[in-house]
Amino acid sequence: MASGVYLVKAGDTLWDIAVRNNMTLAALLAANPQIVDRSLIRVGSSVTIPPLSIDLGTLGGRSSNARDINDRGQVVGESWTVSGEYHAFSWLDGAMVDLGNLGNTWSEAVAINSRGQVVGGSATPSGRLRAFLWQDGTMVDIGLPDDVDLYPSAVNSLSQVVGGPQGGGGHAFLWRAGSVTELMTLGGAASFAWDINDQGQVVGFSDLASGDAHAFVWQDGTMADLGTLGGAESEARAINDRGQVVGSSDTPSGISHAFLWQDGTMTDLGTLGGATSGALDVNTCGQVVGWGDTASGRRHAFLWQDGVMTDLGTRSEGESRAAAINDRGEVVGTCPASSSRLHACLWQLGAE
Repeated sequence: MASGVYLVKAGDTLWDIAVRNNMTLAALLAANPQIVDRSLIRVGSSVTIPPLSIDLGTLGGRSSNARDINDRGQVVGESWTVSGEYHAFSWLDGAMVDLGNLGNTWSEAVAINSRGQVVGGSATPSGRLRAFLWQDGTMVDIGLPDDVDLYPSAVNSLSQVVGGPQGGGGHAFLWRAGSVTELMTLGGAASFAWDINDQGQVVGFSDLASGDAHAFVWQDGTMADLGTLGGAESEARAINDRGQVVGSSDTPSGISHAFLWQDGTMTDLGTLGGATSGALDVNTCGQVVGWGDTASGRRHAFLWQDGVMTDLGTRSEGESRAAAINDRGEVVGTCPASSSRLHACLWQLGAE
């Protein structure tokens, strides 16, 4: 069956249910923390069947990683090749395409917009890391200043690119058509931008004068501090076109939890039963994805909506992570392909 709720029938065992749905018993149990004794499931009781992830494969090498997905279902990330190089890729309708590089053996794609433009980083023949924009089969260096290793993190449909200094020590930036704007800080030394929406609102994190780092939203030259969940630090990772922001923040106990910020209020999204969690993306339906620790200590991808955090599970024993979600409810991230390899994967959930 597809993901959803299964009502136990006479003769069912959890093992049978897991096998029929092409998942491990461990993945099924992770999605059903209410089951405390796997030998005692009652006829008519509900068992949650988590969405199955689709393995997107690799460029011929051992592992791959998905970073972003647009509303056409185009996925970008990076993969090892047969020859042992690490290349940016684009995936659509079952086909993974090598995006190449800027003349060296290494590149990675970090974001894609609705127009199919891809941004990322690539090594040049000299070994220098440079930001690129890929479009219609061509990868070009976007020409960020040479004095600081600036790295891109997102691109919106207006071709505006944001990011920050590789390794810290500088300021978040906004790039468009060859012009770079420094976004400055919340009073400290450094900042980094993680995302930008189509209204030009930018989110990320910035040092305060105290040395702690807080999540921010920047618009029209003004950077606003989003605060925390009661702890010392926070970090914003994504913003949708409704202005909803997600990320992670320290709680009063010092543990980091995923948050959703909207209309001036930061809400703790909780965990998957373990200690920590982090939100990495939010679509315009308000669906949030990221990672959370389970009660067993495993780190699993999650979907949060309407106050409920759902474990998206894994393809086999191991850990998973959801990196992005589009407005069709398609989620991308990484899942274990074996005990030692991670592959880019896609969960098809459906929008709210």
